[in-house]
Amino acid sequence: MKALHAIGHLNFMLPVRSCPLLRILNKPTCIQSRHPGRRTHFSDGRIPFSPTGKVPWEGIHMSRCNTHLKKPDLPWGFSIYRCTYKDDKAWERILQLLQDSVEEFLEEGAPDLIPYHQLVINDDVTNFDGATSHEIRDHFNAWVKEQLSLVANYPERLHMFGGSCPEYSFGARFNYALFVDDICLESLDHMTSPVVKILYKQWGNLTPEERNYKIHPDWHDGTTEMDEEDVGWMYMCADEYVELYDKFEWSYFDMWYAFYMRPPLMDGQVPERRGDRSELPGFWRIKK
Repeated sequence: MKALHAIGHLNFMLPVRSCPLLRILNKPTCIQSRHPGRRTHFSDGRIPFSPTGKVPWEGIHMSRCNTHLKKPDLPWGFSIYRCTYKDDKAWERILQLLQDSVEEFLEEGAPDLIPYHQLVINDDVTNFDGATSHEIRDHFNAWVKEQLSLVANYPERLHMFGGSCPEYSFGARFNYALFVDDICLESLDHMTSPVVKILYKQWGNLTPEERNYKIHPDWHDGTTEMDEEDVGWMYMCADEYVELYDKFEWSYFDMWYAFYMRPPLMDGQVPERRGDRSELPGFWRIKK
């Protein structure tokens, strides 16, 4: 397996910041310019990924060239957490699918990016077996805090970028993380495009008391019946790894809210078919 990078296992505990349990999305509407060459804007004025449309995988290139914030020639790629230890071969298949998608998507348009791709693999049964999205976010928060001082050009100026969240300006690697549980591994055998889960760091943290909630039976997380409820993570097809990473490199545009779908819904799900879950993650677990 090529270009996979494992790190030492951190065991930091950061202070947990209380935040509301229920979050309802107010998604911006994407408006396509009628004039060729002009930027596509969101209805609230924000500019989405690849605003010029002239450079393949512009988000990744932009982030790596952003040397006024970060040191040059840094690796790119998500952190990924293993949260189930029942099947080693299935876990290796997931990792290989992600790496294969990198090479497949970039070999023609941006082969120069391939050598710099490094997954940050967190594979520790003691710390992550059965971990929830909230526990993964705790660890990811600690890792990001440690890494920023190592990758920033001027660590002493981090407080100038994003206040208490300086990583907000540092792209996808420091704002989003992947995690893999039983449903993700099972999707290898049940879905044409297997899935992983992706979480958003800036969603925030819940206190231990707030994490003790009952999940609504129609959904994979969250407490209400509303599909607009933001639970802080969603499913992502493994073969969309590069595409979504490129979009999320524009982290300071809050791209999460443009692409979020409450799990088990997936991006591209037709609204009138949301009651049909025969092709969504976990459909094989539904009793008929």
